[in-house]
Amino acid sequence: MPVSWGTPGQPVEIVRSGAVFNELGGAVSEVDVRNTSKHPISNLAFVVEYLDRQGHKTATAVIAAAAVGYEGSMQLPFPVENIEPWKAPLEPGATGHIGGFYDSVRAPTCPEAGLITFVVARFMNGTVQRYSAGGWSVPPLPRVVPYLTAPCPAVGKNPTQIRAKLRLTAGGDVTGVSGPAFTEGTPDQVGWIAAQMKQWKFHPALLDGKPHEYEIEVEFVLFGVPEPDFADISLASPATLIVFWPRKDLARGCSETFGFLSETTTIP
Repeated sequence: MPVSWGTPGQPVEIVRSGAVFNELGGAVSEVDVRNTSKHPISNLAFVVEYLDRQGHKTATAVIAAAAVGYEGSMQLPFPVENIEPWKAPLEPGATGHIGGFYDSVRAPTCPEAGLITFVVARFMNGTVQRYSAGGWSVPPLPRVVPYLTAPCPAVGKNPTQIRAKLRLTAGGDVTGVSGPAFTEGTPDQVGWIAAQMKQWKFHPALLDGKPHEYEIEVEFVLFGVPEPDFADISLASPATLIVFWPRKDLARGCSETFGFLSETTTIP
């Protein structure tokens, strides 16, 4: 998949790029870069927006890499699910791999191109280069996916899908769940989902690097079986998937995922 620069400057050259999108909305993004500067690079991070054939944004990935021993040398303005380890700083002229996972949106169709809207690099001489496109953004990401002890609500249709908007403050707190489609579930299902989401806390959405209030377009999916087939989930438009299903031991409550992030996953 081709990835191009949307930023006014670039600290590295793109050699190769690719991405894989899983059935729960996670992106596995990979970019090989060449250091075109005169100094070794210890840290590198990208925000990549993925676009469909019409140029509409369907997903966003945040990826980062750091040389061993330099993981904390550069503070990032956004959370990352994992940092690609480099054995050593990336020397001038050398090629390095940067990749990782990011859980955001599942789209009905696969993206066809990527656009880098933010990049930051730290060099071994202490300088930092940062470039961004106007309006660059990063969607919210859970600080932790809670472990639920409440049993799942009863499900008639398996799976039951309920489209809604999850409202977040600029601090990442959940203020409510709403939307016309949120009335499609039974009162018990709707009330149960709203109660569970009050336990969640998010890293806030960013716009030009600043936290802001946000509404996540969510597809809540309820399964009635302890071994759900995620391939049964169908979407007409892009949405973040939050999926619930009963544990095999029903007394242990309900399992859940946010995209591909399973319960008790913590993102600092």
